Amino acid sequence: DWLAVAGLRREQVPAISASTMLAGGLSPAWARATGLPSGLPVGVGSTDTAAELVSVDALDGGDAIVKIASTGTVVAALEQPVLDPRLLTYPHAVPDRWYVAAATNTAATAYSWLRETVFGDAPQPPAAMYREMDRLASRVPPGADGLMVLPYLEGERTPWFDWRLRATFTGLTSTHRREHLCRAVLEGVALSLRACCDAVESTGVVVDRPVLAGGGVASRLWRDILVAVLDRPCVEAQPQGPAIGAARLVLAAVGARSLDRPSAGRSRRLVRPRPEWQNTYRRLSRLVAPTTRSLQTTSHALEEIAMSARQPRRPRS
Repeated sequence: DWLAVAGLRREQVPAISASTMLAGGLSPAWARATGLPSGLPVGVGSTDTAAELVSVDALDGGDAIVKIASTGTVVAALEQPVLDPRLLTYPHAVPDRWYVAAATNTAATAYSWLRETVFGDAPQPPAAMYREMDRLASRVPPGADGLMVLPYLEGERTPWFDWRLRATFTGLTSTHRREHLCRAVLEGVALSLRACCDAVESTGVVVDRPVLAGGGVASRLWRDILVAVLDRPCVEAQPQGPAIGAARLVLAAVGARSLDRPSAGRSRRLVRPRPEWQNTYRRLSRLVAPTTRSLQTTSHALEEIAMSARQPRRPRS
């Protein structure tokens, strides 16, 4: 039926295959291009998110990843699908399992925006500048001396699904400096991920000791802020990532290793919330929803003003 809607015939599209199946062997042309053996088994594979779950053995109900990349995500494995308009539910790469995803649009992108906007004249390369921003932020107490950021620079997905929602610095005073902006942006992204986690858990899925992922958690300060905002122990696991998961899927496809067996040689370290930060972040978390609701009307009005200003004026007759 869907092919008919798209105006396609059945023979024009490939067969649907499981992620743990073989798609065939490497063709001679690609063998020459890559230097790999011709006929090398090629797995069907999966999306990057599903492969990342496989990479950290997140296969059973409640196993989860919290990720700070350009966007931020909370992804939890399921034994049965969850249908909720605030969330996205997909088949897992592992047969007969599912995963649910909540996402915030602006995560590491928000820190990048701050670097380019506030620190753009700095001579350091980006990596060194991020370390300097972390150093500045570490001098500020949790809560950034009363400054809260909602990092909706590109609208927001979970739980609002409002593309017209805009970012805000709330509580800004003349006493705040660049270091406060750095701390507040790090905390704001973490607060958005906490809202994603709350949305997932509101369906009855328990996100217990999620694995931390993404380039953002390479920052020790950001990692510690995130864990304190999430208000639960989290796990650092290595190796991890979509490429690792894809390798495990093809090993399963050729029968070399079962996905139900934990990965060999993985290091796992528990990261606990800093207790001296938790009360502040609990109070901040309770402010996110009411502040966002009050922001929506203003955001929509500002978007309309911006759109009307972009429209070229018609010449008078």
